[in-house]
Amino acid sequence: MIKTIAISFSEGRVIRDFFENDLILKLQQKGYKVIFFTPAERVPSFKSHWENQGVTVYPLLPYAPSTKELRIENIRKRVKQKSSYWHHWMLKRYATFFKTNDDLEYILKKEQCNIVLITNPMFRQETQLWSTAKKLGIKTIGAVRSWDNLHQGLRIYPDELLVWNDVNKREAVELMGFPEEKIHITGACQFDQYFNKELIKNKEQFCNELKLEPNRPIITLATIGSLWNGYDENYMVDQLIELITTKQIPGNPQLVLRLHPVSRLECFTPYLKYEFIRISNITNHIPTLGWTMKKVDIGFVGNLLRHSDVVISPGSTITIETAIFDTPTLFPIYHTYQPEFGKQCYDTVLAMHHKRLRELKLANFIEKPENLLPAILQSLKDKSWFKEQRNKLFNDYIVYDDGKSTERLIDKIKVSLNEK
Repeated sequence: MIKTIAISFSEGRVIRDFFENDLILKLQQKGYKVIFFTPAERVPSFKSHWENQGVTVYPLLPYAPSTKELRIENIRKRVKQKSSYWHHWMLKRYATFFKTNDDLEYILKKEQCNIVLITNPMFRQETQLWSTAKKLGIKTIGAVRSWDNLHQGLRIYPDELLVWNDVNKREAVELMGFPEEKIHITGACQFDQYFNKELIKNKEQFCNELKLEPNRPIITLATIGSLWNGYDENYMVDQLIELITTKQIPGNPQLVLRLHPVSRLECFTPYLKYEFIRISNITNHIPTLGWTMKKVDIGFVGNLLRHSDVVISPGSTITIETAIFDTPTLFPIYHTYQPEFGKQCYDTVLAMHHKRLRELKLANFIEKPENLLPAILQSLKDKSWFKEQRNKLFNDYIVYDDGKSTERLIDKIKVSLNEK
């Protein structure tokens, strides 16, 4: 009998993280039927594309927790602080405290669903699908989407949790009280394409694509995004332009601005008046889901990080990704235009997402504006600077270099379905 796997998602990044690795095709080739629950069910082009691939697409409607459900979440947090025994007891019954949905129940029964893959257990959007599946006795698996997401907390507690690495596994146990035996390390599916040899280009090929000169240094600035209302991202670009135009950085360097998905393109296009500046940004968007990337786009970013001489980022995930390519990376934690606001933001970022990196000195943090130039010069001069830390970053967070994290995810699904 064919088994049915339901995948729920409300973000376009899921397309990049999983589907561009041919997750759906690989599941179908193993004999599984795949169904989607997503807000994009009402987007005709999206729905028809996946239905042509043999996927049945159902709506995932907006969800807001009731007062009672919010109270339950707070009770769980207090119980977790007092007793792991009672917290685990509560987790076994946790889904019963949340509303179910009759329409979802009908669909899951009709499709004879065997397992639900929840792609973002940190957000509430997929809560009712989770609670309804649990009511029907359907196993649920949650996939942690990034290396730092567990600091945001889990809103959904599935039967099993898939994480990138052992650091995340310990965080799930210690921060979220998740049962250790229910956590599985699969690696980062979103990095699988970085190891795809078909997408790798040599430096000359890459430079031709971006109209860069291969004999000049390439400095990449990866923005953090407009994550806070009123936060300015131009300060770092302006400082780098000053250093380049005054020839304080030798070799007539070129500057690539790799924009975070939530950076505002209009804030950066005026910089194109400089011949040494290029802008790289995400151009794919799916209505209701937001930004996404295709396989070729992922390959482009991999080649950008591979061939950059130094990467600068004030906190994006690229500070981790560069370890894959052993590229010197600088992490500025200052703001020249908004020093007070910048300090508040970085206190938040460092206290949560980058706490471990700061404590173990795994990243090259630049605390003052005057320290940026010496750090750039040292990075250009000595590629081995901070190499040991980059190796540890890779071993701690990336773990796998085989490009098969998607296969490991599929293997865990098979095990959960009691299949070898």
